[in-house]
Amino acid sequence: MKKITSSSNPEIRRIRLLRSKSKFRKEEGAFVVEGRREFERALKNGFHLEQKYRDPSLLKEDDPWYKIYEQQSLSDVVLSSKVFEQLTFRGRTEGVIGVFREKKFDLGDLRVSKKAFFVVLDGIEKPGNIGAIFRTADAAGVDGIFISNYDGDIFNPFSIRASLGCVFSVPFVQSNPNEIIEFLKKNKFAGYLALPGDHPSIFQLDLSSSSALIFGAEDKGISKEYLNEGMTPFNIPMAGIADSLNVSVSVGISLYEAVRQRT
Repeated sequence: MKKITSSSNPEIRRIRLLRSKSKFRKEEGAFVVEGRREFERALKNGFHLEQKYRDPSLLKEDDPWYKIYEQQSLSDVVLSSKVFEQLTFRGRTEGVIGVFREKKFDLGDLRVSKKAFFVVLDGIEKPGNIGAIFRTADAAGVDGIFISNYDGDIFNPFSIRASLGCVFSVPFVQSNPNEIIEFLKKNKFAGYLALPGDHPSIFQLDLSSSSALIFGAEDKGISKEYLNEGMTPFNIPMAGIADSLNVSVSVGISLYEAVRQRT
């Protein structure tokens, strides 16, 4: 067991950088996970744990969950409550932090079947929206998520938190629109574009076979590369004064229409 009580400790400085700097996370190929549920989901989905940390006042050795923490063959690094709190978004909640290695997927890793179902997120930047979409995609049984025109990283602490760790359970590929379009064409996916205007509603589409639903940012919309491919546009009917929905809500409604049709 090792104990750290100083916030100037090199390990603590590195964790702070991993938590706050997307560029540093990309350079290191690592990210920070806090909370027991998220920690456990990262482990169960094959993410490599580089180092684990705990606040012994919150995660004691007689805690039933400690067995999960203890099973990982790494040294037990104990942090003072003050240092631990400096490293977390949620205060001292649950008493565990892990530094994990990134796991990247490429197009060849995605499972393709006669009823495969994918989501494409184009230019969506807010980590909270991305995390919420991963959470819904996991619940709906989506086979994978494509992400294009995104400069951030999926392992942003806000994305992990908003997804409740589902960023670890849904395969995703960050690529450019042309490569994604090529993949969809090659595998004979029906592509559907979420667009404002006088289009068929999501409830009129046939989503029972291989499908990909494509969503853009609320301010910029979907990139022109997707618009020029003859894919089917659709909208979500709206009766009130609002002219748009939050993108994570739009994705949720659309995914569960697909679930309804497929079950």
